[in-house]
Amino acid sequence: MNKYRDSHALLSTGTYRFASDSTVSADAQWSFFASKIAGRANYRWMNAEGKYLPSNERFIGDLSPARPAAVMIYSADGRAQTICLDFDAKFPSLHDDIAACQTWLDSFNVLYVVDQSISGGQHVYIPLSESMSCVDARYFVEHLATHWKSLDASPHRVAKHGCIRVPGSRHKKGGHQELVTDFDQAVTIFTVRNAANVIGQLIKVTELCSTDKPVSHKAQTVSPSLPQAIVRNSSSLAKPQASLARAIAEGAPFEGFYTSPSEARMAVVCSLVSSGWDIHQIEDEMSSGRLPGLAALYSKYSTSAQQTRLQVEVSKAESFIEKRHVNNRYRPVRKSNINDSLNSQRGDIHREIRQMRALIDFYDQRFSRSRSGIYLRVLMRALFEFAHKTGQTRFAVGCRALAVATGMHYATVSKLLKEIVRIPGSPVTKTKKGHLGEADEYELRLDRADQLIAGERRLAKGKIYSIRPIFRALGPVAALVYEAIEKTPRQSRKDLMRSTGLSGTAVHEALKEMASLGMVSLDHGEWRLRVSANLRQLADMLGVLDEMTDQISRYRAERKTWHEYLAKVPGSRYYREPIQEHELYDPVTEEVIVGPPPPRYRAEDDYRPLDEHELYDAEMDYFWVLPEESPETSLVDISLLRPYERVAA
Repeated sequence: MNKYRDSHALLSTGTYRFASDSTVSADAQWSFFASKIAGRANYRWMNAEGKYLPSNERFIGDLSPARPAAVMIYSADGRAQTICLDFDAKFPSLHDDIAACQTWLDSFNVLYVVDQSISGGQHVYIPLSESMSCVDARYFVEHLATHWKSLDASPHRVAKHGCIRVPGSRHKKGGHQELVTDFDQAVTIFTVRNAANVIGQLIKVTELCSTDKPVSHKAQTVSPSLPQAIVRNSSSLAKPQASLARAIAEGAPFEGFYTSPSEARMAVVCSLVSSGWDIHQIEDEMSSGRLPGLAALYSKYSTSAQQTRLQVEVSKAESFIEKRHVNNRYRPVRKSNINDSLNSQRGDIHREIRQMRALIDFYDQRFSRSRSGIYLRVLMRALFEFAHKTGQTRFAVGCRALAVATGMHYATVSKLLKEIVRIPGSPVTKTKKGHLGEADEYELRLDRADQLIAGERRLAKGKIYSIRPIFRALGPVAALVYEAIEKTPRQSRKDLMRSTGLSGTAVHEALKEMASLGMVSLDHGEWRLRVSANLRQLADMLGVLDEMTDQISRYRAERKTWHEYLAKVPGSRYYREPIQEHELYDPVTEEVIVGPPPPRYRAEDDYRPLDEHELYDAEMDYFWVLPEESPETSLVDISLLRPYERVAA
């Protein structure tokens, strides 16, 4: 029972339907009803072609616009505070339909207001105490339109563009939209409004009496049925010319395309994510009112739950889109040929390296036949990383540098380098043997068959890691499993076994250890990365960073000893000729020179500020004198210092 039944009884008189107050001006009617009916405080004026375009949208004022204007039915989040039934004058059954509609609404004690256009069409407004989402409002009006032929459901069909001319709005042929209901009674109705349970009861009745919708549940009380004179199929909707997902996001109907609102909502999110939108763009578009349909599909959740739900579904959409791209192996977008001459001159070396990296799964299969295959795979990634950092496919790299990158002993690296060159189909070729202070030189290149395969694949994207510090503690198996999840999220353990080529036990142990550290998590049988995990902090917690520091310091000391040895070997680039005895004495003072001889003195050097490179010894990684302490110290003063009498930076 309507709690406003008494007020409705006072209003339901013989003059309620047909009495009109012609003395009330158009401005007064517009000033009151425009804001009460509109979902958001905007209207659109009609252009010369009779259309209400978004570019003609303005804020509602107190005076009726000079041009024909229609207020927007839905709010920015796709909710309506008034149900607007638009009965078109071009149908002969107009008056019968209006009378049947009013009789039906009266039987449910529904409060409503009627106005009339100059052309003869009429509008029935049902004000609501609680706003209704565009999905429910459209469902209600569409089903009513199956029973009354003159009822046009289009104003409620698309949330972004749904609008209607209200009392006081001008007509293109002159005059304005005039109230049929008495003005004072209409004001009272829009002040009292209808309770939410009344509209809910009406929706139940439309489900029961619809000719094309099966009964989903029974009404609580016996209610009069809708007239069955005219039947029209509401599902015969014209497909939107634009993208279906975009149209649904703007508030277009999804019935006939998707079975449920949640399915339609997920389709819209997937479409937006596939177009490159992130969660912040989607939230901004929803809050600004440009996607009211999508906002309405989230309206059943509370404000805090909406954001959480959106984050979850955007994450699902990203995983779905990424997995679909991997499975279908979409061809990359062709590059423009405008800058091909520039790219050919520059070499575009990183593109060449990424083309090689696109075949890394091939290399993994070839290396897996070897007993040390898992370590060869890590070494291969280290060589790709070194190529990117140097910007060359031909480079000389020492075993100790690769040992720091891979976490292996330098002797193991030396052995693996010899093995990786001998494997058939390996992209690594040794081009020059090292001698004394020169390291061996290697080149990354593809043979003819691999070049043809690489040309059909997408370029590898993202960074390439030899092995990140945390995996020096967890091992190369965990590194390869983590890389597989990073490249293709949401894989099951069996999928990871296939993508990595590792045994089920090894993958299980690696996942178990990484999950205990919070690096990965299991979600409905699928593994995904945890964004909150900080790999560097975990490496520091496990003591890996200290281990790396000790390793680098040890290698520096060994390198220094090696260079000192090479300084005595003729032919080495570090070779220094023995110092003659006369070079150890100062001919003026006849004293032994300690350290290198001072440079030739110039008076202007006493006043010239020193550059940082003149204060810093790059080889020893020390400052001679701290710049902030002695910025004006001359070269002469510095030259008098003994070679290792330096201040640490």
